[in-house]
Amino acid sequence: MTTATFYKNGFVITGHTRNDICSELSMFAWTVTNIIMNISAGKYVTDEIPGYGHFIFDQEDPTSAHIFSVATRMLPVWAEKYGWNDFVNINVLNEILTLPDRDAD
Repeated sequence: MTTATFYKNGFVITGHTRNDICSELSMFAWTVTNIIMNISAGKYVTDEIPGYGHFIFDQEDPTSAHIFSVATRMLPVWAEKYGWNDFVNINVLNEILTLPDRDAD
């Protein structure tokens, strides 16, 4: 099972599922993070721990916040359309993501 948790300023994705779903979810995460990082500040981290990634960005930038908001709303639609619901747990929280132990360079 994979869990994707969205916050106001980023997301955390953990776990593994079917290879096709993991690769599509990874492409989604890579695309969204790179679009936002090309517009404003952000940090995308994947880890050697299998199935971990997080992204934190400056939610004060209105364009980045809008792009992220659309992506957050669309992932559940995509999951339902492609039959991911039994394999991916999607949570949307109205909180700020902070990961000080993982954000250190």
